[in-house]
Amino acid sequence: MNASKGFTLLEMLLVLVVIALSASTVMLTTGQLNGSQGKAAKTGEQLNVMIEYAADWATMENRLIGLRIQDTDWQFVVSEGNEWQEPDTQYRLPSKGGWDESWHIRLLPASLKQRSSRSPQIIVTPDGEITPFTLQVEDRDSGKTLFTLTSQGGLPLLLSSGEQR
Repeated sequence: MNASKGFTLLEMLLVLVVIALSASTVMLTTGQLNGSQGKAAKTGEQLNVMIEYAADWATMENRLIGLRIQDTDWQFVVSEGNEWQEPDTQYRLPSKGGWDESWHIRLLPASLKQRSSRSPQIIVTPDGEITPFTLQVEDRDSGKTLFTLTSQGGLPLLLSSGEQR
């Protein structure tokens, strides 16, 4: 009997499985940002999408939607006459979120931060206009910018991660 040269099907499958596992491990470890930077990136993306949703929401309901930014959290509010109230739970989307304790929140221009704690600093109008702002999230310990979210007065918003040079 002649000995055949080459690999068996089982050997080929075993090599493919090892390569697939190695590739998935690499993708998982490099695809995720660690620690505060990863959490900040996720929060920035979430807030960006929520503001875009608020613009659609304001148009559909033909009323003002506000975003209240505080040192500990953020919250969407809706206009009810001259008052700002929490939205109904019928929307089933998060209307508020918190900041990590290790983050320092900076809202520019500084005049936005000086408004009363009951009224929102950022207003989304039914015609798609958004209060111009820059929201900068920094790490308290290192002072490193984790993300910046900027509005020039409308959509799209500019989301940038990390230090901008």
